[in-house]
Amino acid sequence: MPDGSFDRSRYQSWPTYITAAQFTRKQSPVPVAYVRGSQEYQNYHADTLANWDIREGNTHNSDRAKAVFIDALKGIQEAASNVVQHSVEIATVSVPHHFNDSSKDAVTEAFKEVEPSYRQYWQVIRSVVATRLAYGLHNCEAFGLSRETCNIDDGPHYMIVVEYRETYLQLFIADVAADTCNIISSARYTDLGENAILDVPNTNRVGKMQKLLQNDDLDTTTTTTMNNHYANIQDTLSNFLAKH
Repeated sequence: MPDGSFDRSRYQSWPTYITAAQFTRKQSPVPVAYVRGSQEYQNYHADTLANWDIREGNTHNSDRAKAVFIDALKGIQEAASNVVQHSVEIATVSVPHHFNDSSKDAVTEAFKEVEPSYRQYWQVIRSVVATRLAYGLHNCEAFGLSRETCNIDDGPHYMIVVEYRETYLQLFIADVAADTCNIISSARYTDLGENAILDVPNTNRVGKMQKLLQNDDLDTTTTTTMNNHYANIQDTLSNFLAKH
């Protein structure tokens, strides 16, 4: 079953940074400055990670969230200005892909107040789209098609994205165009991470991974664990797709 619960303290201790980058004349992104977010900013991220599966609705105090993001945007804008020795405008803000609609709206409202240049809704985009635009990742090429002749902007075109981590498996349904990737649904399964096959008693983690990759001299217990694990993943994937 999908499980949205997290150990909140695990994420509270992670440093969370805000980064500013500018594009060169060749349209290459160059990092300019970064600042560490305030403790309240980090707490907000921890809370949203713990409630990743709530895609809509106001799960946080919107005014307080807006104030947190105003401070963050002003901080990174000042840091970037100090580096380049002149005032800078914020053209685009990216938000984590796990932010729900109310969190994204809080960022947008903060952006409007900090930056008079805000004009269009697309100036606030999710990080997965920002990454693809910044590094020139093109979905046509990912599908093995020519960038010059491929046209997939008229959709929808659905893609399944799999994120396989130590502590969870997360599945996404995305609607993709040539340069963008919009997550429209997701589910996280905390019992299907790689720890399910790596955390076997009396084994070394690195050694176990090497054996798994090489499929070399695996004991019966490990082989059974792996087969069951991957069978569970296949069943989960099939059920997830059937619901969408």
